[in-house]
Amino acid sequence: ELSKVFDSQISGRSAVDSIFSSLEGVHHLILDFSSIQFISRSAAHQLISTIDLLQKNRVTVELLSLEPEVERMLSKVRKSI
Repeated sequence: ELSKVFDSQISGRSAVDSIFSSLEGVHHLILDFSSIQFISRSAAHQLISTIDLLQKNRVTVELLSLEPEVERMLSKVRKSI
């Protein structure tokens, strides 16, 4: 559950990088966004870029319990890249 690390918001690329810092040998990743109410545009971009890279390396990623605001930001950023 990401809210245990980030409280209610994820801001900045380095915050996202910390999520993925030790994933060696992982083939399936579940990110639980329960209680995360905000993600900055830069964090959303970094998250999407990292997920794309993981998927190219055959790692599946699931995003769970997205608040509407977080989902909107991820969708907006996804459309722009």
